[in-house]
Amino acid sequence: MSVSVALPYYTASLALLLAFAILRFLFCTLVFRKLVVKLFIKFAGCEISQEVYGNSLFGWEMYKAVTDSLMIVLQRKAKAGTEAPNPSLVSADGHSRTHLLDFAKESRPLVVNFGSCTCPVFMERLREFGEIMADFSDIADFLVIYISEAHPTDGWAFKTEFDVKQHRSLEERIEAAQLMLNASKLQAPVLVDSTENEANRAYGALPIRLCIILNGRVEFTAVWGPLFTKHKRSGGG
Repeated sequence: MSVSVALPYYTASLALLLAFAILRFLFCTLVFRKLVVKLFIKFAGCEISQEVYGNSLFGWEMYKAVTDSLMIVLQRKAKAGTEAPNPSLVSADGHSRTHLLDFAKESRPLVVNFGSCTCPVFMERLREFGEIMADFSDIADFLVIYISEAHPTDGWAFKTEFDVKQHRSLEERIEAAQLMLNASKLQAPVLVDSTENEANRAYGALPIRLCIILNGRVEFTAVWGPLFTKHKRSGGG
């Protein structure tokens, strides 16, 4: 780990540990519970029932998940204005291998959506993503890449319809991607990240991320995870 990564990582990890301790205390008191829940929903960017995340907020599993994601973000290569990384990917049926930039066409934006079925924010926004794709498919191309689980049952687990552990093999990741496809009825091409998590690491994708690639370069990359970002539709180009 380089100094340029280690210093912000350990500084942020210590700050998060202190913040989590305070927020966990507040979450355990009735007076501040509603305030803490509102704070979490604001960060998530959409309404999530407390039945989904239960009492997991600001606990140890959440802390580990956030710091793991932070490490990936700090080491990512894809940043706005840089050359777009070209990680290897696998088709959702597992029958073929390809690379991300194989789906990019000259002078057409490629909108790439990273996520997993155990993230309720990602699943909620897939509906919006499908609508945007339908509106703008004449001027842009769209791709979904299935990455590591955001909330696996053996980690920071959420109570959703998807009972998925963190993937130990490519076959398990493909099975999870099929669950997402069956639930969302998504029409966009879906690719699966490699077991080495090439796409996840290159784009700092965990837990979710939206990127736009144009002419081989990263034109736009959303804020880390779901923080204050939404898929927006407009009548313009």
